[in-house]
Amino acid sequence: MRIQTYQNVVKWVQNQKLVKEEIVDKEYAHEKGLLHLSAHLLIIDGIGGIFCRKRSDHELRYKGLWTTSVGIHVELDGDYLAFLKQSLPADIAIKWLGEFRVNDGYENEVCGLYFARVEENELPNELKENRMFITANALETLAIEGKITPHLKEAYLLLGAKNE
Repeated sequence: MRIQTYQNVVKWVQNQKLVKEEIVDKEYAHEKGLLHLSAHLLIIDGIGGIFCRKRSDHELRYKGLWTTSVGIHVELDGDYLAFLKQSLPADIAIKWLGEFRVNDGYENEVCGLYFARVEENELPNELKENRMFITANALETLAIEGKITPHLKEAYLLLGAKNE
């Protein structure tokens, strides 16, 4: 996977366009800590549970941690929505929530966040693998225990800030 990376910036400012530097593969971008884009989705059920995905214990980063419902790197000159829709069934309606930044030694990303309100019985089976709805209280406990990715933490904070 080749992703667009950006020149190093001391501080990321929301909605500021970043200057393109080069196109590299995903692992090189992570290894060098290059700033890049990713798109994320939070699926929320009717009682406020968040559909979270558990990362495999074999992943290079964030082994066994819970993360956003869907997350994908944005390649080349793509946009958040186009890349996210490639990972979703066509009938899931999603809405823009905002952007957040993850810069923690594993990732250096500006993340575009969307959300959808979908009940579990409306989700296709292929989307249910390694995922489950987690209540707000359980999610807060997992965060205290260090069992969620910074992506899920920041997405949850943004969701709360937008009162969705």
